Amino acid sequence: MQGKVDQHDSSIGEPMKEVLLVNLWTSFSKPSMAIVEGNVFAGGYLFLACCTYVIVEKSLKFSLPETRRGIFPMQVMGVLMRIIPPRVLLDWCIRGYEIDAQKAEDWGLVSRAVKKNEIEHEADKWIKEVLENSPTAISLGMEAYSNIVDDEKNQKYLKSMLDKGLRTKDALEGLKAFKEKRSPNWEQ
Repeated sequence: MQGKVDQHDSSIGEPMKEVLLVNLWTSFSKPSMAIVEGNVFAGGYLFLACCTYVIVEKSLKFSLPETRRGIFPMQVMGVLMRIIPPRVLLDWCIRGYEIDAQKAEDWGLVSRAVKKNEIEHEADKWIKEVLENSPTAISLGMEAYSNIVDDEKNQKYLKSMLDKGLRTKDALEGLKAFKEKRSPNWEQ
């Protein structure tokens, strides 16, 4: 289960404050790019949503299956709100269906969906276009963007809601059913 870690000896000290993965990705002063060649589920969207550009292989599938496991994709929803229209996103989070790469591009989840043999060429083209522009202007724009989107406050709240959800009977049943490869038996 997410967040459950066995006791272990480590020479790595405890962080002074909670480290939220999304904060590491959204504090870049330069554009970032994800090149995706495998299907994306659940927490993988934290990486996708935080990258400036996302180029994917056009046969990929994308889904948010959490509600089928008795969990709501809280933190993922928080970062996806920046790029997918709210009503579309909420429906996707609730129903957890699968979409193809073309739909992901239409929603703005990915920048471009291309054939597998075109991914590197497309990435190189985008990188070249970015490098033709002012690095100072881009850096300032990236800084401004990260400061107008209060991801840290949102992610702390959404993490607390996820933790609350993970303690429910539905989450326990959903995860157990997933491991046992059966449909969950929700309490009504």
